[in-house]
Amino acid sequence: MKKIIDEKTKKEIYELEKARKNTNNKKEEVRLKAMILKLQGVTTREISEKLDVAMSTIFEWLRKYKKSSIDGLKNKKRIGNNRNLT
Repeated sequence: MKKIIDEKTKKEIYELEKARKNTNNKKEEVRLKAMILKLQGVTTREISEKLDVAMSTIFEWLRKYKKSSIDGLKNKKRIGNNRNLT
């Protein structure tokens, strides 16, 4: 059953779609698509099957999205000693 979408949710979906179109990273694109589907009322199981991602991963993305909005779904720069092997 589809969820009724209010104006706030429509605005969130619009922002996610805009971010998805502007990213060059496929992993970020999948995360953003999962959040769009969730806001449209698709179940986590259906998202998992459609995007071929574990349900636990989707729940983790949802947690990050609720905590930090779109910034929580973007790739983080890695810090530390990044050695190049020859």
